[in-house]
Amino acid sequence: EKDIAEHGIRVSILVNKEQDTILDGRNRWMIAHELGLKEDEIPLQVFKGTDKEATAEIVSRNLFRRHLSDDQRVMIAAKLLGKKIEETAASDRAYGSEKSGDRGSAAERLAKAAGTTRHKAEGALSVAKHTPQLAKKVIAGKTPLKAARKVAAKKAGKKSKAGRPALTFEQQVERKWLK
Repeated sequence: EKDIAEHGIRVSILVNKEQDTILDGRNRWMIAHELGLKEDEIPLQVFKGTDKEATAEIVSRNLFRRHLSDDQRVMIAAKLLGKKIEETAASDRAYGSEKSGDRGSAAERLAKAAGTTRHKAEGALSVAKHTPQLAKKVIAGKTPLKAARKVAAKKAGKKSKAGRPALTFEQQVERKWLK
């Protein structure tokens, strides 16, 4: 608030095409109005993408700007983008990976988006899918992703004999191929 009072808003507030919804910058908007800034003193940027692309843009703008742990960051990305990433990866596998510029499994794509490891991304996808209530606790920093992943694996009923989560078909093929 003090910085905005002294220097104004430096980063534009992102709004949708109709300019009736703030996509990024809600806190800056509220502070600007509390300080009595005029409309021409509040920089707006109109998002030109589709509504479906808006979620990815919001995640992109916020994930690395906040003070989040790797667990929190990848869990947020999995919760917001996981389903879309999984659908795109499946579609690419079905159509020979020529449909999308991104390559790799859903976990690899999520890891890249969240700036973390494939292992953490796999865990986040599993937690988001099988135990959404635990996903909220991971995001809040109350539960480590590793612990939530174990619960999600049990709930999914996919435990191997060694007590580890079973490998996906893709992982099994990759292991055999690497041997």
